[in-house]
Amino acid sequence: MTRLNVMIVDDEVLAIEHIKALIDWEAEGFCIAGEFFRPLQAFPKIMELKPDLIVADIRMPNMDGIELSKRLLSAGFRGRIILLTSYKEFDYVKEALRLGIVSYLVKHELDAESLRSELSKVKEVIAEEQRRSAMVLRQYLKDLTEGRVPAEELAVEAASSKRVKGKQFVYVVVSVEEPFPVVPYKEVETPPSIWHGELPELPLYEIELAYKKNGKVGFLLMTLPVASRKGAIDMHADAAFRLKAHLEEVCPGVPVCTSYSEPFDRLEALSVIHRNTVAQLTSCLFVRGTKIVGPGHGDDSTQLDTRVVPVMEKVVELFRQGDLASMESMLDNAFEKAAKFRSVPYLREICGRLVTAMDIVRSERGLPALRRLGEEGVIRTQEWRTVEGIKLWLLAKVHETMTGNGKSSPNSRKIREACDYISVNLAEELSAEMIASRVGISGEHLRHLFKQEMGLTLHDYITACRMEQAKGLLQSGHFKLYEISERVGYKSSHYFSKIFCKTVGMSPLDYAEARGDVR
Repeated sequence: MTRLNVMIVDDEVLAIEHIKALIDWEAEGFCIAGEFFRPLQAFPKIMELKPDLIVADIRMPNMDGIELSKRLLSAGFRGRIILLTSYKEFDYVKEALRLGIVSYLVKHELDAESLRSELSKVKEVIAEEQRRSAMVLRQYLKDLTEGRVPAEELAVEAASSKRVKGKQFVYVVVSVEEPFPVVPYKEVETPPSIWHGELPELPLYEIELAYKKNGKVGFLLMTLPVASRKGAIDMHADAAFRLKAHLEEVCPGVPVCTSYSEPFDRLEALSVIHRNTVAQLTSCLFVRGTKIVGPGHGDDSTQLDTRVVPVMEKVVELFRQGDLASMESMLDNAFEKAAKFRSVPYLREICGRLVTAMDIVRSERGLPALRRLGEEGVIRTQEWRTVEGIKLWLLAKVHETMTGNGKSSPNSRKIREACDYISVNLAEELSAEMIASRVGISGEHLRHLFKQEMGLTLHDYITACRMEQAKGLLQSGHFKLYEISERVGYKSSHYFSKIFCKTVGMSPLDYAEARGDVR
């Protein structure tokens, strides 16, 4: 526990010096934050600094210790009070206890041991109050961020907490980086937890955990108000960066992104602020490098979102006509606008309309629908974390859709499932055992079924699929040769070229020479 602040109020200078010299206050966990000879001067300073403990004489001119205590308590002071008296005045003692004052000490009986004993009791009481206050505040924050209406008593107690009163807040959400939902997809793993143990420490801030669920952690940061709004936002941005860095250090190798809110001073506003700050996380896919967004960094493109509809209708029309070159040009422009304005609705409209158009054509060609593959959890989503990655993935699927042909497949369900898995994981290292485990049979059985039903080996089928996808990527003109080889599962572009030449009858460069697509 940090040191507790103490103020001493006594009209006798020697009495104050005696109390200060009795013990090593810092060694006992206390800090003398002020000393006053007149209660009238002490009162405003106590209300400003809000010490944890006041040690005050009962008998003082103008205002005695009882009257000072009454005024402080009626003004909302929540610290502890110990009164000193020169002799046992039971009427004063009874009045003090009735007010709820911690204790009283008789001056001429006061020694180091009795003072230490009394301070130890004070520390225990304050520590217990702080634990209870933290539990109440944390439960209140949890109710707000999880969409529940907190009990009125809980709200009142949390709002009156010493940690909260008079503070400015900022809310920071740190999340495991999630793919943008280009098509609906099934999460095959629970997101890893990115926060363990004690709360991190930040200069100028107190921190409380407000939310922890589904790979996201929400922190309420509390600090003294900053006069300048720009100064406050800059300070809070720095705190958000530090929190993100801390969690990245705690969970190395886990990609995270961070969103922080506007400054606010009403704790009950956290319910709405939590939803907005979580929603703001999606804008991280528009941010290169830092993956952190703050207020004003999200979507601000209401008019732009309405204009995407005719654009995408034209893109879909060109796609259906097979004019892929014109379609890609329009799609490039659409993605540029989405990135420029950081418009999540615009991006969602692009993906939704293009995926719908592709699924219609894929159905006509006997290919598995992208939405079905996503819902079954066999689509590779790693590329959906940046706008550029999403665009390239969609273009690859456009070419796969236009060049693939799975019509009138009489194959068994296991073989169809295996083919679906292969079609969306060509960039991965594919083995019979791995594919077989995904469809629930043995590797040997899969090899036998493939040869029996498809008329070729599993290895030859995978190679043929990779070469078909490579042809589409070569025709797109968007990729270098080494990028194409990686996207179709070959670590060496030299080896890829060798297999392509053997399968297709010409080199990749010769295949693309007419359009000069490989750079």
